[in-house]
Amino acid sequence: MRRWDRLLDSYIEEYRARGVSTESVAMNAARLERWGRWLKQRRPRVGIERIDADLITRYIDSCSSFRAKATVYGTLSTMRGFGDYLVRQGLWTINPLRWMK
Repeated sequence: MRRWDRLLDSYIEEYRARGVSTESVAMNAARLERWGRWLKQRRPRVGIERIDADLITRYIDSCSSFRAKATVYGTLSTMRGFGDYLVRQGLWTINPLRWMK
């Protein structure tokens, strides 16, 4: 999933250009890299276009054990922003994260 890495780099540059703090950029990059590593471990490999709400729910479930609610919501918010970016890039038709709570 080298394409994931290119998209992530592009998104982080766009996010940085908004003028947010370097700490926020680093935290969001780390969260999205963790999500990418999790996706890369799935067998068979999942294409970016085929990431659905079920797969996202499984990821959130796997990374939310023994985490504060605020941490889980922060991760979900970061993923939602990246999902919006994927919609703008034309890889997703809708962002399933938009309706997740």
